[in-house]
Amino acid sequence: MSIGNILSCEGGAKLGDLEYAKKVGDVKSHEMRTASQFSIILSTKPSMKPQQGTMHFMSIEVAAQKFLFRPRVSGQSANVIEIVRRARGVVQNSTAPVPFCHNHLHDLESLWWVTVWVVFYNHFSTTWRSGDEPPLNIKNAEHQLKLARILFPSVMKSTDRQNGFQTSIQETCVGLPSNKMGICVYLDGLRDILIKHYTVIESSLPQSINPNSSTDDIYDDFKIVFSSSENDYTDFVLVFIPEIYAQLRREKRPRSESMNDIGVVAQKTPRRK
Repeated sequence: MSIGNILSCEGGAKLGDLEYAKKVGDVKSHEMRTASQFSIILSTKPSMKPQQGTMHFMSIEVAAQKFLFRPRVSGQSANVIEIVRRARGVVQNSTAPVPFCHNHLHDLESLWWVTVWVVFYNHFSTTWRSGDEPPLNIKNAEHQLKLARILFPSVMKSTDRQNGFQTSIQETCVGLPSNKMGICVYLDGLRDILIKHYTVIESSLPQSINPNSSTDDIYDDFKIVFSSSENDYTDFVLVFIPEIYAQLRREKRPRSESMNDIGVVAQKTPRRK
């Protein structure tokens, strides 16, 4: 799931690039395309890690290749549970822990990340038209790009993205313009719903995982949120902030710097003598 694979169609949206789609629960061998290797920092040691999907829109579990939402039990509680099990003659299942596997919640989380990306990397305007002056000044554009890079760092850091999803998105949204607050509330609600469903299906780990325990109402929740967002923001025009920033920088310092696609300024390479 990525912004490049969602197509506008007759007022709605269609998913593209489905040649590697696989039915959930299918355990047969299956060809999978892997995204280009990306930089990842784990335990302060940089390395290259191949991964399925696009870095910025990957669910945090797929990026980490492990389950992250198993209900936590404190040490004392765990001891009490073990004593009760032994008293009742319950033998701990000795089978090997279930290996990490993809499930439908990962796809829904990717859709969530796509929406968050759209909110953080676009300026919402009701008056801007093509050819007009940039709708932001350079200070505001820099500030919004700084907030965007908190959730979408140029180098994959597992803890940064995990914290961005597992803590309230509204905390990061505080620095955004007020006209984005409504959709940030919606996104925070979806985040809570996803975490609830993750916790339910992973409650029996490490011995098993049951994706079927995630009820279908989660799809209805996504439909409600996106329908509400469409109604609330139907009159807004989205203007890509990195393009605004690049234009403002060119006007300020012609030919001195350039922008890449995520808003990071690249220094001009000195000529060799």
